[in-house]
Amino acid sequence: MIEALPVEIGSLHSLRGIQLARNPIVYPPQNIINQGVQATIHFLRRQWQQLKSPKHIQLISETHSQTKTACPKSKSCT
Repeated sequence: MIEALPVEIGSLHSLRGIQLARNPIVYPPQNIINQGVQATIHFLRRQWQQLKSPKHIQLISETHSQTKTACPKSKSCT
């Protein structure tokens, strides 16, 4: 069963429909799902665009760099 749709679905530009019946979807939020297939696809496309934005990519890169600095290979950081 599927509970969360990956935002990468938003990158599928030829996608016109998706069957979600009998799946306990929690993401996207139920209010988006209730608006129908097109609203769900539109939501995922917006989320995908935000993930691809240079500002978001920079934030991920900075976070990754901080993690590397805070946890050198010689130590266990679990």
